Amino acid sequence: MKNAVALLMFLWGFCVSALAQTVDSVDLIVTAKRIVTLDESNSFATVMVIDKGLVVETGQKDLLKKYKARKMLAYPGAYIYPGFMDAHAHLVGAAKWSLHIDLTGIKHQAYLADTVKARAAGQAGWIQGRGWDQTLWPGQQMPDRKELDIYFPNQPVYLKRIDGHAALANGEALRLAGFTVQTHLPGGSLEVENGELTGILLDAAADSMEKLIPNPDRQTLANAVLKLAEQCKAAGLTCVADCGLDLWELQLLDSLAAVSRSFRLGVYAMANPTLENRPYAWSWRPSAKVALVHKAGMKVYADGALGSRGALLRKSYSDDQNTYGLLLHTPAYFDSLFAVAASKNVQVSTHCIGDSALAVVLAAYAKVPDIEKRRWRIEHAQIATPQDQALMSRLKIIYSTQPTHAVSDGDWAKARLGERINQAYTYAAFDTSSHQCFGTDFPVERIEPLRTFYAACFGSETNEAKPLNAGQLFPPSMRMDVL
Repeated sequence: MKNAVALLMFLWGFCVSALAQTVDSVDLIVTAKRIVTLDESNSFATVMVIDKGLVVETGQKDLLKKYKARKMLAYPGAYIYPGFMDAHAHLVGAAKWSLHIDLTGIKHQAYLADTVKARAAGQAGWIQGRGWDQTLWPGQQMPDRKELDIYFPNQPVYLKRIDGHAALANGEALRLAGFTVQTHLPGGSLEVENGELTGILLDAAADSMEKLIPNPDRQTLANAVLKLAEQCKAAGLTCVADCGLDLWELQLLDSLAAVSRSFRLGVYAMANPTLENRPYAWSWRPSAKVALVHKAGMKVYADGALGSRGALLRKSYSDDQNTYGLLLHTPAYFDSLFAVAASKNVQVSTHCIGDSALAVVLAAYAKVPDIEKRRWRIEHAQIATPQDQALMSRLKIIYSTQPTHAVSDGDWAKARLGERINQAYTYAAFDTSSHQCFGTDFPVERIEPLRTFYAACFGSETNEAKPLNAGQLFPPSMRMDVL
């Protein structure tokens, strides 16, 4: 009997010891200098365990004793982050413009027409480009069409500013559009100097001309979208909100997600509120069939951009006393559109950069029943009074911001706003009960989401708030000029 008891005790002890030494078999273990988990406690890890495509556990080196991996990957000096979602971008628009002349970074107005001439050699039909920014030039004056008219007297040229809210058109493009010094477009502006059109078009005027330009063929644009989606994934993005799409663009995304195995980027699609789009948007329901493209939102524009002086301000621009900016639609338009959107349960996101545009839209939002439950958004809100910040918080409006704008605009925003610069780019000043989401607004800014976080953490001369612990999130050597 004693021998039997001793044998049982031995076997029990052996089993316990064997169980204690048992390790789980998994597909992959990744080690790195720092793994940012963004969990509830905002913890950091050095080991990540992955099995069947899912993260099983994150932690420190003791996990190496708990799991046995079929594959190990070691990045001793690297920082690893979860996949990012860009809450405000223009995927299809950026893909479209990638097919045309890139004008970003040109440092002098004199180079603009020469660059177009060199890169458009032999091209037939409309010549298009995007990316010029007069704030980079000596004197910071808007360009005119004189040299373009010399180089392209019979060929239409349309060059969009980097912010997408202004464009430069040559004389032939103006002729085809039927624009004269007497042309007036609600929500738009045509610049006139010495009794002639300079070629500068703001907001609705630029949009009106753009409608005349033939879209690229479907396959060419589809290939460009697929290429850009790969760039997004390489930058760490797993999903983007595409803000403002026409019907044919929405249908293109649907078809890509349905048939292309290479399109593995999530898209939260927002429709432009055109009459053509509305019946399509009003009937949107979440679709399990095409899960990559989620269609439930509508993007509305209230004003223009600060760089082209189209953002609507309560007081005139400090560097141009003759303008307050542009309100692109009447308050009655907003009231009507928002009422229907609410009845159809469609999420609304409204572009507001100037403080006056923000006040108009918030007043319209406040009239919507149960607005606090709808998760409606304000895009940008670059200039906001404390009173409007408080109203956004009370209405539970999502604040969608692009922190890299504070850095990009830093050299000239103070000239536009004067003392109002203290109410601009105040990302950390909004009530903590308000939800914020970050985006890049590409192609206005670069795609990389880490630039967005870096700008939010370290700020600029116009945004001194540091809402995140940047030293923990980023390597010490990281700087904006090398991102």
